Amino acid sequence: MPPSTRTVTEAGAESGAGAETERTEPNRSEGGDARPRWRRLLTGWPAQAAASTLLLGLLSHLRYDYAAGDRDHLVLSPLGMRWANPDEFAGDWTLANAPQPHWLFDVITWFGASTGTLALIYLLYWIAGLAAFGVATTLLARAWTPRATWVAIVAVTVVAALGPLYLLGSGVHLYATALPNGLGGCLLYLCAAALLVGRHDFTTFRAAVGTGLRVYLPQQMFGPLPLAFDLAFPVVKGPQDHVRYFTFFIGAFW
Repeated sequence: MPPSTRTVTEAGAESGAGAETERTEPNRSEGGDARPRWRRLLTGWPAQAAASTLLLGLLSHLRYDYAAGDRDHLVLSPLGMRWANPDEFAGDWTLANAPQPHWLFDVITWFGASTGTLALIYLLYWIAGLAAFGVATTLLARAWTPRATWVAIVAVTVVAALGPLYLLGSGVHLYATALPNGLGGCLLYLCAAALLVGRHDFTTFRAAVGTGLRVYLPQQMFGPLPLAFDLAFPVVKGPQDHVRYFTFFIGAFW
């Protein structure tokens, strides 16, 4: 008999006192989970983190009104936009005398301006910060309040979105716009939460150095067939990582 089930003997009321029937039901005492699949998904950490992300984004938008290309972007965006188009902000006094270097944000701005997708890039940047907040809040709630996880997640998210802007000399970084300190603060919150609950896999960084070769073989039917050869050596790795120095791929249909 499978370990997740057990047989229950019942008295048959209609066929006599001595008649017995057997039915099989999940055995919760041995680790089985009889909840419907939708309920298991609803109580899983991905759904809870997604709910926190969506709630934080909605409340922040209602409070501050999401904007891109305005507010702090008037100071933070010009350098990256000028990299994409040297004619942008030509002769600007601020860029020449008081630049605001945020190198990662400048690179992202340059990429968005160069590809004509700056508004989308800023929106995804903002959502990335919200997602980091949602995952961090979920980690803490599931570890510290296992019997009221949803209540804790919703409460913390609402307080973070609607709480005071400034408290005890510190300010809230959850404005409804893409900001370097917004994403950075949420990532710091995620790292702190992971360390507090013992999820060191969230805070273990990996790095490798290597090189790759791409060869395209001509094809009449499906177009070029790419072959990928990659060689790399780990510089920073986790204690349980499996190391692969060489990889080889054959791709098609692109």
